[in-house]
Amino acid sequence: MALRALLFFGMLTGSALAGCNNPVDTGSPCFDSGECRSGVCTVTVYGQFCMNTCTEGTVTCERDEACVQGEGSVGAGGAGCGAGAATGLFVCLPGDLDAEGFEPVEILGVCTYSLDCVRGGVCVCLQGQECDPENEDRTGPICVEVCDPTMVNRCPLQQACVDLGNGSGFCDPTTSQPI
Repeated sequence: MALRALLFFGMLTGSALAGCNNPVDTGSPCFDSGECRSGVCTVTVYGQFCMNTCTEGTVTCERDEACVQGEGSVGAGGAGCGAGAATGLFVCLPGDLDAEGFEPVEILGVCTYSLDCVRGGVCVCLQGQECDPENEDRTGPICVEVCDPTMVNRCPLQQACVDLGNGSGFCDPTTSQPI
């Protein structure tokens, strides 16, 4: 009986070490940060997923992902399995999650969370929209493109970049100017 328990523990340890040696990609499910190539396993409303980090004040990440505040643990990525808790962590939203049934919401589509949006989008409730998640007739919030309010003409159709007050903004579709 003790031998069987020892073998089971050995199999678990071997599986954990295999995860450290073969890190998973951004947007993939994870149990801890040691599994992630990025070194961060982030807690989301859909479970835990590997995500790249960014710094506070960053608007878009290297691959045009929106940079938002999240929570997770920071580990050593593919180099090891140590992890420490991180609060105030900023992550790059991948625009898609490797989760059964997950379909990213296109820009201007109704969303519930910024994580729902395609790469470069955030979920915002615009004035005049019905955003109560309990309402079957809700018209928002919607996915909109993230933008830097300090830069001019970065939004499509000459939309205004509305400051969110945290160093980033969003392209307001209600301000579109026809070409």
